[in-house]
Amino acid sequence: MTSRKRPLKVRLVRSSDAFFDVLGLRPLGILVFAASTLLFFYVVGLSAGATRADAVAVAGLVNHPSLASSFTTQVFVKPGDRVDVGAPLVELSSHFVDRELERIDLELDLLVNESKLRRAQHNEGRLGLEATPSGESSNESVVDRLAEAHFEKRIAVLQHRRKSLVEKRGALIVSASSSGIVVEVTRVGASIAEGSSVASVMPPFAEEIVAYVAPTIDPSRIETGVAVYLLGASTVDCQAPGRVRNRGARVEEAPKQLTRLMGFAIYGMPVHITIPRDCRLINGQVLALNFLEKDA
Repeated sequence: MTSRKRPLKVRLVRSSDAFFDVLGLRPLGILVFAASTLLFFYVVGLSAGATRADAVAVAGLVNHPSLASSFTTQVFVKPGDRVDVGAPLVELSSHFVDRELERIDLELDLLVNESKLRRAQHNEGRLGLEATPSGESSNESVVDRLAEAHFEKRIAVLQHRRKSLVEKRGALIVSASSSGIVVEVTRVGASIAEGSSVASVMPPFAEEIVAYVAPTIDPSRIETGVAVYLLGASTVDCQAPGRVRNRGARVEEAPKQLTRLMGFAIYGMPVHITIPRDCRLINGQVLALNFLEKDA
């Protein structure tokens, strides 16, 4: 009798509680069950050959290598700074280049003086020669020419090396070759090996698109040359198709900025795609793509 006097809303709640008690579920369990169901259908949708994929527009870091072994004397930027092409990043010491230039200059002087001395001795010997057999004179001439050629070659090598060092000395201030944001930069006093990067810059615009697709997707949908469209493209240039360039051979975790389902990371095979001509995408921009078959 009492139960009949309860409001309808209360009776419905009690009835639903009784129903879930029979199933052995509670509200938390219901949420987990629902999330698992969504995840299941999401995975099934991908494996069934869905053409949609999440992607990121990316550009590789632009490294700035040192042309000479040295150490850092000044750093003009810090990570997070925005720089334009030509902006100074780091200054390197000329100490080691100067020492090598001094060594080469000394060796060049010695070689030039030795060559002059040998030539003078040869000329003096020829003037003092009396009549000698023609064969002996010919042999001496060959030896002299070989010696002279040897000196000239050594001098040319050193001069080329010196020219290279002078060019390196003029490039000890490393400037940005690309506009963008500084990601890494060396510290003052750091020892720098020739060819190693002193700073890395992230370009503002992407160079390619990387999509992450399920490994069970039909390979024909992501083979080289397949047309790929940006869903929701905001400009006419970006509405043109890109093309699949190549694809990875194994499943990888997608970048952090891609959408996650209930907090789970997205995994897939990376597919590298060209950006449509004249379409400018921000580096790191999240995209949704649609793959079309070649004959579509």
